[in-house]
Amino acid sequence: MEGEGFLGIYIPELVSSKENMMLIKCPDFLEIKNANFKLNDNNALGLYGFGGVSYHSCWEIIRTNLCNAIQQFFKQI
Repeated sequence: MEGEGFLGIYIPELVSSKENMMLIKCPDFLEIKNANFKLNDNNALGLYGFGGVSYHSCWEIIRTNLCNAIQQFFKQI
């Protein structure tokens, strides 16, 4: 049974195994592109001062590196 042991007693299971697999699945190019273009143009600037509009306007330049970085992150999970 999932959630058994010390952690299972104190930390409730909030997602099922199936939901967890969906959440940690490596996104493909189209998923990353769609998420990028859903960013609000006027959102708060990120760590390096880039808001959503920066990613939208530079998509053709950054797409390969951005997708590779995101996919690399998911492959390390």
